[in-house]
Amino acid sequence: MLILIFQVPEVFYFAQKAVLHPVDPLYNIESQALTDRCVRALRRIFVLCDRDMDEALNEAELNDFQVIVVFIFFFSNFLFCV
Repeated sequence: MLILIFQVPEVFYFAQKAVLHPVDPLYNIESQALTDRCVRALRRIFVLCDRDMDEALNEAELNDFQVIVVFIFFFSNFLFCV
């Protein structure tokens, strides 16, 4: 019985994680592959970030991408906290 009490927070954590951050739109567990929509989205992000169109992200492009992602992450968290 003592073991079950310690597992309750873990169950709530994984239940909350599954609801707030579902993986189904991104990853198909049965086929163990990214979904088509996810692949298209990642390709679109890559094309938008590859400004010199050499099919590779150079250091400046990668840095710009990271700055945008961090800015969006913090800005969206700020909006939800207000």
